[in-house]
Amino acid sequence: MHIENLENIEKRINQSDHYYIYCAGKFAYVLIEWIFKKNLESNLMGVITSDGEDFNSSDVLGIPVFNFSKVNCDKNDLIIVTILSKETGKVIENNIISAGYKNVVLLSYESYKQINKEIIDYVPDIRCEIRHIRQASDNILKEINQLKNENRILAGLIQSMPMVAETHIQSFATYKDINLGKVVVVAGTGPSLNLYKYNPGFVHVGVNSLCFSQNIKLDYYFAQHLPQSEDILDIKDDINPTMRRKMIDGIKNLSCVKFIGQHLTFDGYDYGFFLAPPMGSFSDDSYNKYYFFNNENSSFYCKDIRYGLLWGDNSTIFPAMQFALFTNPQKIYILGCDGYMSSSGDNYWSEEEDREQSLRFNNFKYDVINKDMLKRWISLKKFIQINYQDIDVRMVNPGVFKGVFKEAYTDENGNIVDI
Repeated sequence: MHIENLENIEKRINQSDHYYIYCAGKFAYVLIEWIFKKNLESNLMGVITSDGEDFNSSDVLGIPVFNFSKVNCDKNDLIIVTILSKETGKVIENNIISAGYKNVVLLSYESYKQINKEIIDYVPDIRCEIRHIRQASDNILKEINQLKNENRILAGLIQSMPMVAETHIQSFATYKDINLGKVVVVAGTGPSLNLYKYNPGFVHVGVNSLCFSQNIKLDYYFAQHLPQSEDILDIKDDINPTMRRKMIDGIKNLSCVKFIGQHLTFDGYDYGFFLAPPMGSFSDDSYNKYYFFNNENSSFYCKDIRYGLLWGDNSTIFPAMQFALFTNPQKIYILGCDGYMSSSGDNYWSEEEDREQSLRFNNFKYDVINKDMLKRWISLKKFIQINYQDIDVRMVNPGVFKGVFKEAYTDENGNIVDI
């Protein structure tokens, strides 16, 4: 580690894209004041302190402070060490060299005294204060924009509540407590669905591509975001047009109770306005309409879905679960919600998949659909624990979501067995 005078230190800084200073306490403040005075702060990335050193601030005059082990910089970045104790300096030198840093210089004691003389009458740096003010202003502006957005959402929700209540009373009132004492299966479209053998003694609630199923007779079906007209929604980022039309035909051919949902949004995302569901050919009386809502910053569930929105959480399975809970069964099995995509690369299930291939999901051969789904299931579990303590909710072949709910598995014959 080379000992440099102040003139050479300044040259090294001007030649470096990034640099750090290794010091603490008064040394750090003195050196940074000098750096500001010399207009050398633009490429100063931080102040390094020794591991275990109790530094009482996260920054020095606006420059961030890092413990040595937490620094993530290029090994060729310049590091200026300001340590007056020879013993301490030797320890630090060994640590720096061992960590592989190559561009390290030691500020001489004479240079440190010269810096003190140069800044003794130096007024606290205005540019540093401006830097803090700009950061604070940016944070305040972000908070204001967030509040504006939340107020817009709240106003939209309040405005839509009469429409939601009128629609949901018509769609859901008949089904309150209708499954009392029964067992309900809420079926998603994960690969593990193929491990299940249909049990006619259970009530089945299905979603999405289960409209194609020939082996599972659905009692209730949920779908969302399926406009018939391509002019209504740009679908290039949605499911492909062929699949969309096929699903619409599949939904029409179902003989069960069908619920078609529409997303309410008020923040410029997605449609930018709410649409009265259902759209296109879903407008006749054979379909039950409902509204759902998503918000990345929070999640909420309404127990009495006759009067409130269903919480979509970016998946049809959650409105289906809220409906199943509303029917008040003795037990709910969550099936086909293992967190994996099918071998076709999407989360649309098909009975054409080989049963043995489906077994591989237990060996983590499938890709995970969405890493955020785990926290969504945990949020739903908390809602259930508060509002539906008497309903036994179990997840069958849980895969990625193991440990969220009580569990059950399918045996070699496809029957559900509680654990």
